[in-house]
Amino acid sequence: MLEKSGYKIVKGKKAFLNKDYNNQKVVWINDDPKNTASLKFAIDQDTEDMTLEDITKGAIKHLSQNNDKGFFLMVEGGKIDWSSHSNDGGTTLHEVIDFQKTIQLAYDFYKQNPKETLIVVTADHETGGLVIGNGSSKLNTAALAHQKVSQGTLSSLIGNLRNDKPNASWDEIKQLIADNTGLFTHLKVSKGDEESLFKAYEKSFVNHVNETTKTLYANDDKLAALSIKILNKIASLSWGSTNHSAGYVPVYAIGEGAELFNNKMDNTDIPKKIAQAAQLNF
Repeated sequence: MLEKSGYKIVKGKKAFLNKDYNNQKVVWINDDPKNTASLKFAIDQDTEDMTLEDITKGAIKHLSQNNDKGFFLMVEGGKIDWSSHSNDGGTTLHEVIDFQKTIQLAYDFYKQNPKETLIVVTADHETGGLVIGNGSSKLNTAALAHQKVSQGTLSSLIGNLRNDKPNASWDEIKQLIADNTGLFTHLKVSKGDEESLFKAYEKSFVNHVNETTKTLYANDDKLAALSIKILNKIASLSWGSTNHSAGYVPVYAIGEGAELFNNKMDNTDIPKKIAQAAQLNF
């Protein structure tokens, strides 16, 4: 349908960056992605996967070519929301870092074109009710460095093991969790938390009752969800919800017309102010 409507379908990370598509309408996607719903989480990506930064770089390049009228570009770090729905602190941190790299790219463009560029950074809502601290003011985000995959990927790894070895031992499950989260090897797990994991293991691999934890974008194995919950606790992160919260989201702006924005705004005013700022150059 897109091609019939005059769009050029471009696949793969290198294809777009290494070639110009002047005056063409382009839809750029990963090369035959396994997950067609979205990009992979940043923590799960490999070198061949397009990042949000890659896509933004390609979009700026394409929209800047032979263009003396300017352009509007909206970039969404949408997987921050997805990982927060799952209360996956480590994956959320990787998503925010990925988003920061994208903002840096936009900021570099602004420095080259300071008199005609406006950057606005905000969100449509907060998700998860994330709180720093869970009983003390001590923060231990270094613990999250041991997490190698998202909760969803850990769930898939546990599911694959269940398919291959329905009666896998507790030691095998502990090793899989340790390899991907650092629990038991690099991070001490309390007796109570280990008992919770063991009960979930017994139900799944001994009694063969597959329990899951369902959130808006995921339905993950309970063992995976419990592992990430324990990792959050060790990192001193707390979550109030698996859905959107009523927390304020800030508005940041720099560049031409930035004075029209302030740190707390009604969301319906933001596009109006962007339109107003766009008129400053005409």
